[in-house]
Amino acid sequence: MEQHSRHSATSEPLADRPDAAIAVHQPFSLPPIADEKSLALAITGFVALGVLLRAVRYLLNFPLWCDETMLAANFLDRSYRELLQPLDYRQVCPVLFLFVELTAVKLFGFSESSLRLFPFLCGIGGVLLFRHVAGRIVRGEALLCAVAIFAVSSWPLRYVGEVKPYASDLLVALVVLALAIEWWRRPERVVWLCALAAVAPFAVGLSFPAIFVLGGVSLGLFPSIWRARRRGVWLAYSLFNGAVILTFLGLLRFYRTAPQDHAYFHHDWSPAFPPLDSVWKLVAWFFTTNTGYMFAYPEGGERGASVLTFACFVIAATALWKRGRWTVLAFCLAPFGLALIAAALHRYPYGMSARTMQYVAPAICLLSGLGAALLLARLRGPGTHRLALWGFCGLLAVFGLGRMGYDLSHPYKGPDDERHRGFARWFWSEQSRHAELLCPKADLGVAFQPAHWTKDSTDTYLCYQRIYSPRHHLSRPSRLETVSAKHPLRFVFFNEQPDKSPLFREWLTEMLRSYELRGVERYPLSGTGRSERIVWDNLYLVYDFVPKRGQDPKAVLEISSRLVRDRPDVDDVDGTVRR
Repeated sequence: MEQHSRHSATSEPLADRPDAAIAVHQPFSLPPIADEKSLALAITGFVALGVLLRAVRYLLNFPLWCDETMLAANFLDRSYRELLQPLDYRQVCPVLFLFVELTAVKLFGFSESSLRLFPFLCGIGGVLLFRHVAGRIVRGEALLCAVAIFAVSSWPLRYVGEVKPYASDLLVALVVLALAIEWWRRPERVVWLCALAAVAPFAVGLSFPAIFVLGGVSLGLFPSIWRARRRGVWLAYSLFNGAVILTFLGLLRFYRTAPQDHAYFHHDWSPAFPPLDSVWKLVAWFFTTNTGYMFAYPEGGERGASVLTFACFVIAATALWKRGRWTVLAFCLAPFGLALIAAALHRYPYGMSARTMQYVAPAICLLSGLGAALLLARLRGPGTHRLALWGFCGLLAVFGLGRMGYDLSHPYKGPDDERHRGFARWFWSEQSRHAELLCPKADLGVAFQPAHWTKDSTDTYLCYQRIYSPRHHLSRPSRLETVSAKHPLRFVFFNEQPDKSPLFREWLTEMLRSYELRGVERYPLSGTGRSERIVWDNLYLVYDFVPKRGQDPKAVLEISSRLVRDRPDVDDVDGTVRR
């Protein structure tokens, strides 16, 4: 009798049982080996730990690194409308994310903390919402393992402190899943389906890969929608799909890139596109990709370093299939399939990096947690099982605290980032103490080498200028009327060789009619790699001018304006000194 009971509980598909309609909507659970109070306390503890880790990461205020500054530079002077135009520095970003970031800058000023505020809030919301979503699908030891993995995983933790839409990709995926699961569990409440339809346009506008999550939800819900046979349900479902498609098509025209950027995407991201010329290459690529960085939860890496997480993921997916939890399985797996199709068409990368795959992080952490719990359940003896469970969770807690300790002792992505910020903080403060500093590009709109301002770390320079130059940070005009022999006018050039530009020589000739050049100072800043070889050089070049006797100290405005009028290929000047 006991053997028969066990067989029917594990082998018989729930969909074929009389109570299947109720059973498949209940959270997946395993025979308990720990009391519910201890489990609930541990789950709450990991949620608190996840929040703490993200708060510490944000408050450490890491220096900006190049991926961040290339996007952040677009918030220096653009309006909301101008953000709809192609972005500088080869960036493409969801429209609503751009709008939220610009709003934060306008409200709180341009700084590392204001730029990262929205990703940080998304990260905190992600921890809390993952606990809710996971609790709707699994319970007990499986829920504890899933929440623990998610709370301490390196990639979601990292992106709460970066000016990129990856943390919002994750939160959007969770919001969509939460709404879909609520309707699926209680199909009589059409309000959840209506809420999903209302949220869909914002999800598409805030996250590029949200289209895969929304598509997966639509596919996963379709059987339930079909069985419902209710006009209100079909109407809400149609509104949901219509909102997704129309918003997606409507926003496509804003995501334009230059031809060279298009070539960069296809070349540098080529490992993220499946090779379709050979079946064996495709199989090898699929295995390598799914055991690499994409599945690095809580930690992992390339060349199969994430194989254990992927194995737990597969074990959990198999268990859900055998238990008849096909809707949940569709929610989790369909986004992977849709992303694979997009990658085959070279429209969106699949794998290679965890950052572009944050939208599947909830599914990976959920199923890998369930898979780990299933493996632990195979241990013989409740004592051994209990010891292994708490040992596993203890290791995860230690890993999370170790990650926090590393961040506290190394508050930067790389030493070069900290060195660059430290120098910029000193330079702008020191150089502006007894002089008027002008940047030809930022203050006068004059670019002597226009192509230079699309590369050469100029994005980092402009961001740090805005943050650490007292006048630029407060958006104050330069006081050219105070320029004198004791208060010189200093022009700052970054990573440029202006003397090699005919345009600069023409400008300098005009300047020397009204000003005296007292000297040129060089401030080289070099970065080193682990092998101590120089991997990049930055150079701040300062031209020190004082007005000649009887000359107007504001003559630089007329000189620069006249230069632009005579040379229309130069960046425009409005006749006033900006910030």
